[in-house]
Amino acid sequence: MRVAVFSDTHGQLVRLQAAQLLLGRVDAAIHLGDFARDGDAIAESLGVVCHTVRGNCDYGSSAPEQRVLELDGVRLLCVHGHRYPDLYRLSLKAEEERCHAALFGHTHIPLLEAHGSTLLVNPGSLSRPRGGSRPGCALLEIERGDLRVQLFSV
Repeated sequence: MRVAVFSDTHGQLVRLQAAQLLLGRVDAAIHLGDFARDGDAIAESLGVVCHTVRGNCDYGSSAPEQRVLELDGVRLLCVHGHRYPDLYRLSLKAEEERCHAALFGHTHIPLLEAHGSTLLVNPGSLSRPRGGSRPGCALLEIERGDLRVQLFSV
């Protein structure tokens, strides 16, 4: 299963088509907040379901603040990240939820890092990158409990 991961699009999806070309065919998508409603446009463009969570800029959104997805034997904690002041606390939450990985945004800076047995993944921002990073997204490849992650600059 191939899953596209986006965050912090802030209503600006001008790079979505370029991201789509880099990612190739996907089976699902995840949007990690700050304009969670962009998940609908992403779903339509990619032709897949897009699982969303609410970020600190998603006023009035009905998306949950946290979601645990189980895809082909891999458990994923999906949050925006603004409720977690550091990566240690985020990794503890993922462990508490028995998740293999925590997906988060908020910083607009891509990250792929292991904390103990938990993989932390931030796709960066497709529209407003920070910290000298480029616009970005991530691809999860999941097969029978095995998870591989790639970060892409768009």
